[in-house]
Amino acid sequence: MSNGLQERETIVESQAVLIGGRNGGRAAEEFLVAVKSVLAARGKKYLMANVSVESLEEVRKILPGLTGPTIAPIYGFAGMMAVQAVVAEEEVAGIVARLKLAGAGGILVTPIEKVVE
Repeated sequence: MSNGLQERETIVESQAVLIGGRNGGRAAEEFLVAVKSVLAARGKKYLMANVSVESLEEVRKILPGLTGPTIAPIYGFAGMMAVQAVVAEEEVAGIVARLKLAGAGGILVTPIEKVVE
């Protein structure tokens, strides 16, 4: 169970159902998108790192992300790029170690609240 709790006894079995009428279709769809986005974010972290242009190809292989890493120049720092990607939480430690070996710095790992695909 979550939060270290253990199930002791079942009081009642239930099921949540979302029912949308003619006028409730849009609200129901918005609700489903919101719920799915939270579920999609579970087990994922957002990772950002500063990388020299010379190390970029090696770092790109380490960070596949959802569809690939986002790579952008860092304003005022010629030859440095900001690399961002979504990674599996259980892979963060290994990825960070590999990024450091590849020359990445300023590595930040943050939680993700929602992922809308």
